[in-house]
Amino acid sequence: SNVFDYAIAHDYRSLDNPADAKKLQHILPSKPLTARRQSHPFIPPDRFPNFFKFIFDQWNANSQVKDPTLGALIFKCLTTARSQTVRYARMQDIDFERGFWIPPPDTMKFGQDFRYPLSNQALKFLKLFPENSDFIFPSINSNRPLSDHVLSGYMRNTVPETLVLS
Repeated sequence: SNVFDYAIAHDYRSLDNPADAKKLQHILPSKPLTARRQSHPFIPPDRFPNFFKFIFDQWNANSQVKDPTLGALIFKCLTTARSQTVRYARMQDIDFERGFWIPPPDTMKFGQDFRYPLSNQALKFLKLFPENSDFIFPSINSNRPLSDHVLSGYMRNTVPETLVLS
C-alpha cells in the first residue's frame, strides 16, 4: 500500500491505490485472528552466552559418551543453521580444507543451495565425531537422524527456563 501511495504522490501512477486496506478488508483476516499468534520460545541475545555455557558444560560433564543431542545443539549454535539441517548433517558435506558445510538442498528451507562458513571452533568440534554413521548426530537407537522432538524436548526439559524466553 505504501509503495502505491508513493507512486501516486509522485505521479508514477494515475489510478487509485489497489492495496488500500479499506478495499481489502473483506478478504484480510480480522485483528483478533492475527493477535492470537504466539512466538516460539527463543533465547534472547543477552542470555545466549549463558545458554551456550550451559550446554557446553553438559557436554564436558559427559566426557565418556558424547550425546548427539548436545552435539547437535552446540553445532546449531556454532552455525546458526535450522534444526532440520543440523539433524541431517553428514560428514561428506563438510569441506574441512576450505572450511565450509554444504548441506543437501532437500534439508534446507525451500530446498535452496546454501554454503555455511565454518569457524575453527566448529571444524574442531566436528572432528570429535566418528564417521561410522550416515549422520553426524545420529539417533541413539538407529542410524537415522535425530528427531526434532529430541532437540525440542531437551530444550524444554533440561535447559533452565531462565535461559529461554517464551
